[in-house]
Amino acid sequence: MPKIRKSMQRFLGMAVFFSFSDLMAKLCDMIAPGFIWDKKTWTEDYDSVFKNVKKELCASHAKHFPDYSLDWILRTDASDYAVAYALLQLRVEDGKTKYEVISFKAHKLTGAAKRWDIIKKKAFGAYFGVRSQSYYLRGKAFIIETDCRNLVWMEKSEVSIVIRWRVYMQSFQFLLRHIKGKDDAVADWASRMQEDENEADTLD
Repeated sequence: MPKIRKSMQRFLGMAVFFSFSDLMAKLCDMIAPGFIWDKKTWTEDYDSVFKNVKKELCASHAKHFPDYSLDWILRTDASDYAVAYALLQLRVEDGKTKYEVISFKAHKLTGAAKRWDIIKKKAFGAYFGVRSQSYYLRGKAFIIETDCRNLVWMEKSEVSIVIRWRVYMQSFQFLLRHIKGKDDAVADWASRMQEDENEADTLD
């Protein structure tokens, strides 16, 4: 259960992406002005709704089979504490584009990785997503979407570990596209859960 308003806002943004709006209406109370973020106010009703959305989220992970005839997007993100990705396929129905989630995952940064600068973390997020989904992506053209405009830095970096990431990714067919952070609800939420938890602990 999120501990602060910002974390709940991110969670709800992700849930909207998965079309869970009808399930999470009550949780919107928790981001309204005046809501007191104290465990005493987290009634069983809020907790049960959150658990229900979480259950549906877990089920959605295996909801769509990969369709290689569709366009694919790998959205990646990174925070100070974690990286995450969401592999999506785009299906057009009745003139509207529908995003279907094939897979998503977050990875907590540890050791030296936590001390990398944010651009290097964003680069690792892209590498982590490609490597984790290599059995789907090998031989399939796709787009990597990220909110970091500076990932072209990967092409010029002389840092050995970044060179290894770059060489590995060169065997895949992808284009790099920048998107706004607010448009990346899934990867953004997954990569920042730990960040929000740390902030909540500071506020306690």
